[in-house]
Amino acid sequence: MSITKASIPSIRRDIDKALAAVEAKHNIKFNFGRITYETGVNFRGKLEAVATNDRCGNAVDPAQVNFERNAMFVGVKKDAYGQKFTSNRKQFTITGINTRAKKYPIQGETANGRRYKFPVSQLPASLRA
Repeated sequence: MSITKASIPSIRRDIDKALAAVEAKHNIKFNFGRITYETGVNFRGKLEAVATNDRCGNAVDPAQVNFERNAMFVGVKKDAYGQKFTSNRKQFTITGINTRAKKYPIQGETANGRRYKFPVSQLPASLRA
């Protein structure tokens, strides 16, 4: 079989189907990223795996784990994840952190699912470290 642009979606579906069985068996979640290829020769993609349960069987939120690990680097309390705050008369929920974004490292979401990014200075003092 030759690797072509037309065959990549079919290959991805087969990979996702095979990974679904492994996910269920081992309580992990795979993220198979973007596929790049050279026609007829090869393809590559990034595969990430995240545990969905901790040692006690409790559900794990990878975004929360990342937030708690990196909050101190941007000056936010570890327990700020999931907290609500108001900015410009709108209410937001803290949903993540991006340590590479020096100006706007805090990720937030409105009730309707729209996502925004914020500087730490826009958070209330009770959520800052």
